[in-house]
Amino acid sequence: MRIRPSRFFTLAAVTCALAWPACDVAQAAAPYRGRPVQQVLDELSRAASLQLIYTSAVVPPDAVVAIEPTPGPPQEAIAQVLATLGLRLQRVEGRIYSIVPQPTPVAPTTAPTPPPRTLANEPITEVVVTASRYTLAADLPQVHVFLSQQELEALPRLAEDALKAVHRLPGAASNGLAGLAHMRGGDADETLVLLDGLPLYEPFHLRLLQSPTSVLDERIVAGLDVYAGGFTAEYGDRMSAIIDARSLRPDADAYYELGLSLMHASALASHRFADGRGQWLASVRRSNLDEVADILDSDIGETTYLDGFARVDYAWSPATRGSLHVLLASDRAEITNTEGTEHADVRYSNAYLWGTLEHDWSERLATTALVSFTDVGAQREAQVFEPGQRVGFVDDERDYDVLGLKLDASYATERWLQRAGIDVRWLEATYEYTGAVDFAAGYPYPGAQAQGFTRSLAPEPAGEHFAVYYTVRGRLTDALTAELGLRWDEETYGVDADDQLAPRLNLAWRLDDATRLLASWGRYQQYQG
Repeated sequence: MRIRPSRFFTLAAVTCALAWPACDVAQAAAPYRGRPVQQVLDELSRAASLQLIYTSAVVPPDAVVAIEPTPGPPQEAIAQVLATLGLRLQRVEGRIYSIVPQPTPVAPTTAPTPPPRTLANEPITEVVVTASRYTLAADLPQVHVFLSQQELEALPRLAEDALKAVHRLPGAASNGLAGLAHMRGGDADETLVLLDGLPLYEPFHLRLLQSPTSVLDERIVAGLDVYAGGFTAEYGDRMSAIIDARSLRPDADAYYELGLSLMHASALASHRFADGRGQWLASVRRSNLDEVADILDSDIGETTYLDGFARVDYAWSPATRGSLHVLLASDRAEITNTEGTEHADVRYSNAYLWGTLEHDWSERLATTALVSFTDVGAQREAQVFEPGQRVGFVDDERDYDVLGLKLDASYATERWLQRAGIDVRWLEATYEYTGAVDFAAGYPYPGAQAQGFTRSLAPEPAGEHFAVYYTVRGRLTDALTAELGLRWDEETYGVDADDQLAPRLNLAWRLDDATRLLASWGRYQQYQG
């Protein structure tokens, strides 16, 4: 196990946070009359644990609150503020709402009624998106960056890979080719990659060649949340960073796309069904590296990979939603050195299958269940044949399976946002390794004696990984936000079972609209994979 404390710690902030439970946490910065509507919506949506999506054409930047909303829950205050502008909330999914115009009653008439004016006809000058997972307070007490799909597409990156955008964030170091960057000085395997809540154990293609591209087609990634250190107790088993990716949900009822580039040939399709309550999305992508190698008449070798993603969503009611996901990927690389004395043939495979069920028991209480199965395999065959120097081979086969169950609940009030969860994984692996090499006398240096090595291993580790976490967030003052959490992990598949407690504390102090001071302290552990 490896343990690293967070790099940021403020003693005075910790002293204040320890007195947090006795503090009277402010609900919101009332009164609202005369303040910009966008600013008020931002504060109230975070207090109500809602994610609001709207454009500046709907809520103008210069609009101000004309009538003070009556005291009550934040969501009711939002409705009152919007009503004065002729607007209302419309549920998209879960606790995500869009702001749309109020329906205008049409008087009976025999003349044909012109089609209503829709938002699709309005020019979109600005889109304001708030992150739903950190919605109690206006300040996020951790180092957090959100990258939208438009930002990902605009950033230059190798191999059209969405995860490569992380290389350009502060604290990241990379050689430009490898898939994952070194975040805050940590190793690449200290960064956790999630897709729609599921950990991806091998998120990159061509591990033999520094993992240049991820298994995520950039067209299916709607956005990335990147937590560069100081992340809260709901995230564990990693020490450097979290990359939380969410898959795309096209707005159109039917959407189809074909793509061809130097790197990939791809296809994507999406369709809504059941009067808009359901939607499916499917994509497939194949690399063109082998075709490029043929054009260049390369005699070193060929590499190729293929990946596919599919998701089906369905809402049985506004409060109950479910989804089923599958992600498949396969690689093959055949490499021969220029002298023809070394050859390697490598195959990798990834299969992820998971389903989620979300239910809102009330406006304050929401739960999520995630069941998953993961299978990752690798097969490596290699030979070296240099008569008079060395002759050898290796045959390495690896396969591991993970069966997971995660339950998460959140409870939001005007003053608190609480989250708790349980994460259980059953893991088993099989390894079959055989290798032999003979070194001739005088190799690798003059005077060396002839020697040989033979290894044959077949371990089958198996066990469980348990995790329980609880975190609570509140606003100590209008300027100071704090989050306190505790996480417990245990793994049993190692030689000796081990368990750890991980306290976490995050603080955010807003000096003004453009300046925040962040402090975090915690214990972060990572088990051997």
